[in-house]
Amino acid sequence: MVWYVFAILGAIFDSTFYMLSKQLLKTIDQYVLASGVFLSSFIVLLLISIYRGIPEIGAAFYQSVFVTGILNVVAAVLYFKALKMTDLSLSIPMISFTPIFLVFTSFFLLNEFPTAFGIVGILLIVVGSYILNTIKNSKHLLDPFKEMFRNRAILYMLIVAFLFSISANFDKIVVKISDPYFGH
Repeated sequence: MVWYVFAILGAIFDSTFYMLSKQLLKTIDQYVLASGVFLSSFIVLLLISIYRGIPEIGAAFYQSVFVTGILNVVAAVLYFKALKMTDLSLSIPMISFTPIFLVFTSFFLLNEFPTAFGIVGILLIVVGSYILNTIKNSKHLLDPFKEMFRNRAILYMLIVAFLFSISANFDKIVVKISDPYFGH
């Protein structure tokens, strides 16, 4: 039952982060905000790692950190740019496409594939995003998908979802060869 509390808290904190980011983007440059997010996370996780002890680092650590670092910086810049350009209700649901991209990137990078229940869950996420993007005046079944590619901010968030699907695999490698605190 504890998972339920953590799931609710995660959703609350996640939505609060998006809301605060959107508000801060009105007065703060997107690059400054992205830098602040990365720097504050780095400091907190470094302090935790120092307290717990720096782990032994595996062979592929530095390469994986380099790749995930670059991907996450590019994703953060696009992410904040999209938040600045459009409503949260249009941009944030696009992040839900990350799992469908993750099916393919995880298969190619880690040789992993979800279970049948995982595939059903991913399809439900995509259907939910489709429904959120339905236009009142849609005449064709593919109109919501076409709208995703017409709106630049939504397209940026789809690119972010794809970049997150790649970086998540490298994040997993980093965590496996170090530990969850030092690896993030």
